[in-house]
Amino acid sequence: MVHIPLYHYFLILFLIFGGCCSNIFSLEAIIKKLISKGLLITFLQFLYITIEGLVYNFFTGSTFLVKRNVPIGSWMIIVSLFFTATFLNNKAYSYGISIPMHIITQSGGIFILVILEWLYINKKPDIYQMISIAILTSGVIIANISNISEKHSINLSMIEYTRGIIILLIAQILRSFMSIYMEKTFKLYSPNWKEVNFYMHFFSLLLYMPILPKIYSQTKLLNYFQTPFISQKNHDRSLYEFLKAFLKFKIPKTSNYLFYFCINIITQSLCVQGINRLNVISTALTANIILNLRKFISLILSIYIFENKRNFGTISGIILVFTGSIWYSIEVHKKKAINNKSKKS
Repeated sequence: MVHIPLYHYFLILFLIFGGCCSNIFSLEAIIKKLISKGLLITFLQFLYITIEGLVYNFFTGSTFLVKRNVPIGSWMIIVSLFFTATFLNNKAYSYGISIPMHIITQSGGIFILVILEWLYINKKPDIYQMISIAILTSGVIIANISNISEKHSINLSMIEYTRGIIILLIAQILRSFMSIYMEKTFKLYSPNWKEVNFYMHFFSLLLYMPILPKIYSQTKLLNYFQTPFISQKNHDRSLYEFLKAFLKFKIPKTSNYLFYFCINIITQSLCVQGINRLNVISTALTANIILNLRKFISLILSIYIFENKRNFGTISGIILVFTGSIWYSIEVHKKKAINNKSKKS
């Protein structure tokens, strides 16, 4: 077994909790006004990460492309699942799904992952794990039912919202399949995180080719949207205002969404670096639990910074979701400790 230095774990946590949480900050600032731009955001993120990988490898590697340990066929399966799940996640924003509800529903991915592991690799959870999963799942259901009622009370289409939730659930099923397949593949071929980071985004870019005209049309509309925070004359102070507001946990007062796009793309690069570093050294379940904790912090930031409406049902759902997540992680740790002890004896 390859020894992983302690600092590597701290770096992963910094990239995930720092990069991903900062990414949510800029994403919500964009989505609040430009709901239809999810496709453009994702394409720019993938393009930036691909170019970053090419440039890095050009100056440090012996070939232009990153060295590949995983076969092309395996990458095609992973990328197809990754691209489709990402596309569906973005599509959900068009159905009135807010960032907080997006995070809560995604957190139900542990339930889906455990069921699929049970069915496909005979990895059966014990009774305590099943109880914790039930708590987590009930939290997702309560929060969504509460949010559906609120949407209905303000004359928003309940059917549209439900479609958005269904799309998110399909995306989570695909991501869970991807996690299981990646865990199996990475154990077999032992890729490094740079390979994972580059090829997942490089091959995904190829799948964007058929919809490039639609993406281009979104870029032309970008400059027409101005934020309501301050006037154009203060645009030069946008970086200062952003940093000042970020430190105070408030919405930055920049007048052009191009700035938010830049922040989002850079922080997404840091975020996926952390996630892919984690994926190559941990199980699918461990990665899912850590990412769920990250989602919890992102959720708190989203509710506080952007002052999203929250009712009793939503708050109850949040508490249940993350209580279930923490309990499940504790039970998994206990089970792993017992198994390790029995192997030594």
